[in-house]
Amino acid sequence: MDSSSYDPQNENHTDDEYGQCNEQKTIIINSCDNNSIKEIESKVLSKLDVEENHDLHLHNASLEMKHFIATNFDNNRGREQCNNFTQKTMNDPSIQDQFLDFSNLPDDKFITIRQSKPIRNVALKFHVTTHTMSEERKRRLEQIKSEKENAYLLPTTPITETQFEPYPKTAACLIIGDEILNGKTVDTNSASFARFCYEHGIDLKRIEVIPDEEDTIIETVRRLSKNFDFVVTSGGIGPTHDDITYPTIAKAFNLSLTLHQQTLDRMKDFTNNTPSLKIMMSKQSQEVVDANQRMALFPNPSVIVYPNKTLWVPIVIVNGNIHILPGIPQLFNSLLFAFSKYLKVRQTGKDGEKFYRKFIKTYRPEGFIAPVLTEMHEKVKDLGIKIGSYPKWSGDKRWVVVSLLARENHKDKLEGLSIEIAKKIDGFLIDNADDAAVGVIGDKVKGVKL
Repeated sequence: MDSSSYDPQNENHTDDEYGQCNEQKTIIINSCDNNSIKEIESKVLSKLDVEENHDLHLHNASLEMKHFIATNFDNNRGREQCNNFTQKTMNDPSIQDQFLDFSNLPDDKFITIRQSKPIRNVALKFHVTTHTMSEERKRRLEQIKSEKENAYLLPTTPITETQFEPYPKTAACLIIGDEILNGKTVDTNSASFARFCYEHGIDLKRIEVIPDEEDTIIETVRRLSKNFDFVVTSGGIGPTHDDITYPTIAKAFNLSLTLHQQTLDRMKDFTNNTPSLKIMMSKQSQEVVDANQRMALFPNPSVIVYPNKTLWVPIVIVNGNIHILPGIPQLFNSLLFAFSKYLKVRQTGKDGEKFYRKFIKTYRPEGFIAPVLTEMHEKVKDLGIKIGSYPKWSGDKRWVVVSLLARENHKDKLEGLSIEIAKKIDGFLIDNADDAAVGVIGDKVKGVKL
């Protein structure tokens, strides 16, 4: 697109480059120096007559321009820089396409939002245009949308079927970090992964915690990769000297390290769209630049997955089944549970069903119920049904929770077994073990005492 096709000083500008222009409206919002990008976006969107679920948003590049204007619009030099930025934006095909947002508007309509000159230092003006998409533009943007949503595998080399296991049956979790072993930090990521595996019908076989030591990491990832379908690592991918997970796993499988440009670009975009980070990083030294690049230096070949579009951090998959995740719990959980859409849990076959669980609570001591549980275990062990007992107490109260776990294809068998065991140990069915742990489930019985 020629830069002359968009003049930020021309408030009557219309553009049918993307298809038929149906409607144009002007939005004026009050502004002041402390407007953040998000505040500007919120004000503009509040003026648009669209539903929240349309997921309409302003393009990040134009937001940066708008924020710049909001804080510098009484400055001739600032306006000149903004005009230059606008022309650069409209000349860049990769940015042009991002101006178009796929909202849930009918009849292939979409919206573009553009900045015009500020009004007397107190307000910002935006042009909002509704278009009907041309067939060629529709084809191109559907292709872009498909690539963004479906091409989540962004490998440094071509993907083969052995590089990624979409049907994992067994899993292992590797927690890497001296801070876990010396008690400085409490590990919660392994518990999150255990819950993830349970919800997806994956049999979690092992959790290991190891130090930030190269030899230990190499031995462990090789062993886990060999023995399990789905291995997740947590920690050691930051910018500091003791973050050695990427290079060490690369060494474990005789791989090189490659700087991944897309991750660097995502990191930069995230920084630019976070004002506090942008100011901080604008004065960074070369040492800081090099440190940040360490977080995008990945084993090659590997598969790079961005399951959460709001995060720049990817999941890096090495050797087909080693999934490298950050150690920060918020990031770990966000990436892990977003990754579930890429896993295909088989719904048939002995090992393909999701898990089903029942809990029984009894006030009988564990020694009293042990013979019953042993007898029942012998009856169902060949079906893969697991029975466990867990003593609990709160104050002077004591009780035992019995857990029965099976695949959903043995759900009926487990239902009958739980009733039979509950009768024999003077127990009753409860909703979950967590309620029992705090001693309140006795008043919230699922069904009646058997």
